[in-house]
Amino acid sequence: MSRLTDITYARKIFILLILLISIVSSTIISLSESAEQDNCLIGKIYIPAVSDRGGGEAVETHIIVINGGGNIYLIGSSYYGLDTLLSLMIAYTYAYNLNNSFFASHDIYIILPIGTSSARGPSAGALFAYTLSSLALGGELFPETSGTGALNIDGVVENVGGVPEKISALRSTGVIREIFIPSSSIIYYNGSFLRKDLRIYPVSNIYDLINLIPANISVSEEKIYRHNLTLSSDKDLSDLDNYEKSLYGEYSFIKKIAYTYNISLSRDALYLEEIFNSTPRTPEYLYSRINTLFLLIVTAYRDVLTRIYYYNKDLFIEIYRYIMSSIRESRSYIYNYLLNLLNNSYRGDPVDPNKIISDLFFIKRSVELVDLYNRNMGFEDPNNININDLVYVFARSLSLKYWYDIAEKNYLLFSINSSSSVRRGLYLEESLIKKIYSSLNTTFAESEANRKLLDIVAYTNLSITQVSSDSLKYLKDLIKLINLVDILENYSTDLRYSSLQAAYLSRGDESLRDLLDLYNYTRGIQSYFASLELPSYIESMLVFSLYMINNYSVFGTPVYSSAIRVLAEIESMIFILDLLSETNKIPSIHIAKETEIPSSCSGIAKIPGVGSTMNPVINVGSRSPYKDLVIYTITLLIVVGSIAVVIISRRNL
Repeated sequence: MSRLTDITYARKIFILLILLISIVSSTIISLSESAEQDNCLIGKIYIPAVSDRGGGEAVETHIIVINGGGNIYLIGSSYYGLDTLLSLMIAYTYAYNLNNSFFASHDIYIILPIGTSSARGPSAGALFAYTLSSLALGGELFPETSGTGALNIDGVVENVGGVPEKISALRSTGVIREIFIPSSSIIYYNGSFLRKDLRIYPVSNIYDLINLIPANISVSEEKIYRHNLTLSSDKDLSDLDNYEKSLYGEYSFIKKIAYTYNISLSRDALYLEEIFNSTPRTPEYLYSRINTLFLLIVTAYRDVLTRIYYYNKDLFIEIYRYIMSSIRESRSYIYNYLLNLLNNSYRGDPVDPNKIISDLFFIKRSVELVDLYNRNMGFEDPNNININDLVYVFARSLSLKYWYDIAEKNYLLFSINSSSSVRRGLYLEESLIKKIYSSLNTTFAESEANRKLLDIVAYTNLSITQVSSDSLKYLKDLIKLINLVDILENYSTDLRYSSLQAAYLSRGDESLRDLLDLYNYTRGIQSYFASLELPSYIESMLVFSLYMINNYSVFGTPVYSSAIRVLAEIESMIFILDLLSETNKIPSIHIAKETEIPSSCSGIAKIPGVGSTMNPVINVGSRSPYKDLVIYTITLLIVVGSIAVVIISRRNL
């Protein structure tokens, strides 16, 4: 009888174990299911801004990350300026370099209070980069950290205004403990906004910024500035010496006239000549000298023509005719370039990046020349012309020979490489270019490209029937890219000049030296180009820009402004080609006043203006830890229960 009792007792233990397993399993599974309902990341950041009234404002901004890929939703305002969208696109590309798989599988909602108007402009660019990089590196946000700063194409964090007001607003949240500020702003305000209860960090570039992220796992500079673009090096500078001599001849011609007629050249012209004479006569500085000569020609011709326009009309007409003959000669370069396209029909084939970028330089300068030419009705009436535009078009016409030589050389190289089975190139797909324009909320690309294409064709008197449809499409795509380059170039130039000017206004050359040396301002610029083996003409443009930016004595002169613009131009071209070479880097930016977030994303009811009727999504990040707990617990209970039943059964047999 006792034996039967023991067996029954063993069965009772077994049944109890099964019940225990069921209870524990159902509890853990329910926890798992509730966790799956919370299947998105919700966080909060504070964007510092200056309100319309001039005071500081900390804009409470919710960040929601859900399953998706490559989409960014800006919610809360129907208007975002082009600068804001550019800064967001640039921030996205740098964060993408850190962890491209994260952005391939997630969508990001940036939700501002409805009707927000103060959070606009480029000053949130650094915070966008910090936020997106934090998500990419660790899948989390750090609400105790905020900051301000405009993000340039090359990753330099640029000066912004209203820093004291922004810091005060962030401090008043009671949440923020750490704030990053552009180095140029630190210099400009001379630390007047420092607070004991806040940690203020100066940042000069994206590398400084990312190193502030707590989740940072020693991200290398190479990864941050990674390009997926191949530009092969070409060190042929053999023709530049002769070209420099011909340009110097143009300057000597007008300088001789000035001295003959006792016309004083402006201080800018004399200063530019001094810069030209002091620039090293080594191959890497040839473009520096050539670019300075262009500025000299523009300045000197303007000085002379302006002085003689009213009191020596015969001399004015003589110089005018000389200039017009050079402008008309430029037509032959553009005409020959268009004819070259007849010999190569692209048909969607990939194009060598070196050819695209040299084509961009040549056509960009052609477009600028033709635009000014048409705006002034061909400069047909010498008695009623814009002298500034006339001398600028003259300089452009002189430069076209240089850029035509480069474009023609790359055209020949491309033709040779076209037969190679290992050729690397870019597809100039209209949909990709359109995607960039769409993300910037800009829609004028097609009409502008058509107009400029027809203007160039009319300027050269080329019969459009001579050019293949494929070649015309390629040319139109180039013009669309040129419009994008211009947008980025203007953005970058304004930001860079703002930083350098802010530093200079503080303590002059001493502050510029601090910015460039102490705070490593140009480190970001150099790192941006470090992964590319650049063609000689781009490398020489880069040398010119950095050489002049680091030459404090030329600040405020035409050569300084030119150096900033040249740098912005080459960075813009490389940035766009990099996007087209790795198209997932192009974010799809959507703008709406309100939006709907998945109902499975708990906590959204607390966010004003956000609904919850979208399709459900899966977990952000890795598998829920509750599922692992369920599996381990059930396995453990079954093993323990089975062992117990076996032991009891054997003991009673």
